[in-house]
Amino acid sequence: MTTEVQSLLRARNSAFKSGDRAQYSAARADLQRGIKAAKEAYKRKVEDHLTHNNPRLVWQGLQHITNYKGSAPVTTITDASLAEELNHFFARFEAKRPHTVALPPQTSINHTLTLQEQQVRRELKAVNPRKAAGPDGVLSKVLCACADQLAGVLTKIFNLSLSQATIPSCLKPTNTIIKFADDTTVVGLIIGEDKMAYREEVQKLAECSEHNLLLNTSKTKEMIIDFRRHRGDPAPLYINGDYVQRVSSFKFLGTHITEDLTWTVNTTVVVKKARQRLHFLRVLRRNDLEERLLVTFFCSTVESVLSYYITVWYASCSEADRKALQRVIKTAQEIISCPLPSLEDIASSRSLSRARKIVADPSHPGWHLFNLLPSGRWYRCLKCRTNRFKNSFYPWAIRFLNS
Repeated sequence: MTTEVQSLLRARNSAFKSGDRAQYSAARADLQRGIKAAKEAYKRKVEDHLTHNNPRLVWQGLQHITNYKGSAPVTTITDASLAEELNHFFARFEAKRPHTVALPPQTSINHTLTLQEQQVRRELKAVNPRKAAGPDGVLSKVLCACADQLAGVLTKIFNLSLSQATIPSCLKPTNTIIKFADDTTVVGLIIGEDKMAYREEVQKLAECSEHNLLLNTSKTKEMIIDFRRHRGDPAPLYINGDYVQRVSSFKFLGTHITEDLTWTVNTTVVVKKARQRLHFLRVLRRNDLEERLLVTFFCSTVESVLSYYITVWYASCSEADRKALQRVIKTAQEIISCPLPSLEDIASSRSLSRARKIVADPSHPGWHLFNLLPSGRWYRCLKCRTNRFKNSFYPWAIRFLNS
């Protein structure tokens, strides 16, 4: 909504109130032309940002065009105590203090580093408001917005700290070290009916308190992968007296893994998420953005979802899952009116790239699986007794290297 469009809108409303049909028709036509020109100008502005390699402004423009709303939670606070607390906090900058903190007297020879108030103010205003808060919980945009009020107070604190060569006790608690271990996985191999090795690994995980870590049993899941003909029902697993839920599938690092090692659940979730993002691609197409920008948007928002961990699951996907994934790319191709790489080409190129990195890294756990034949040109294929292993990453990657 530019100033020109606003003026044309007011002119149309005035013509409507006047009752003159000819004037109203002309004003409405002028408004439509003005809106079209404003959209064209904004489109060129976004394309210029891409040309000048400014991705932040490009994505801000795309979010504005697609009317994208963030999913940040909105909290409503009805307690009046928060308003009173903020009032007292900001009012203290206006009140005159009865006394000030005096700095130690300067000696004739003093090489102590001192700071000026304008230096502190300049540094506070230079803080990037987009950065996350530190351990003290103070937001960066608060420091930037309240630079004038905080500069004097912080200057006195810093100079006093420098002159005494000590750190104020109120600042020391913020220097904390937080240790956590996220997405920890224990994989145990049960041979026959001997579950002792598996139970010992779980017990080691439960003893994480010795390393100052706490295990959240409510979020811990157990999944059993068993392809034997006569499958037994193992006893329930307990950790510190709490029952561990046994599931048939779970989400690990963004990928859904099932107990039968099929990828239908993962494909369904990926296709649903990708199709939701095609809506924004259609909106950008209706705004006549150039093809290069549409392809960039597709690769960043749609293709990245479809190809996430593609080297893990693509070779084992069923034909129906592959067709469902390819239909998303075909739909995007029709929207952009431009040929796009197929999912099979993406999977092949990324698998080859991953395999070459493994071959070049002797420290990789799978490096020993890539053995050259005496000719030195081909790699020895792995013996596979089942199609499940044959379609996994390592045999598939070796076949691609040999081809």
